Amino acid sequence: MGHILSRKEFLNEAKSDYKVYHKRYSEVIDEIENYATSLGYELDQQEYGTAYVDAFFKPDGGDTKSDTITLYKDGKKQRKALQVQIHGENGKFELNIYVN
Repeated sequence: MGHILSRKEFLNEAKSDYKVYHKRYSEVIDEIENYATSLGYELDQQEYGTAYVDAFFKPDGGDTKSDTITLYKDGKKQRKALQVQIHGENGKFELNIYVN
C-alpha cells in the first residue's frame, strides 16, 4: 500500500524545484540563492543583500514581501529576473519563486 501525502508534502512535491515552507526566515534567504544557482544564474550580492539579508522587513501576520531580483550569467545581466514572494504567518514562511 502506498504512502498518502499530507497537504504540506503534496504542495512541496508539486514544487520540487525548491522548498516552499520554512520555519525560519534565514532558511528562505538561503533557498532563494540556492534556487537561482541551481538554474545556472548568479545574483547581484548587493541587490540581494539589500532586499533580503540586510532587510528589516520580515513578513509576518499575513504580510507578503515581493521583489524582483536581477539575474546574471557569466557576469552578464540577463533579460530574465527572479520573482520572489515570501508570505509570513505565525512565525512560518511560504516561498514562491520563479524566473520571469
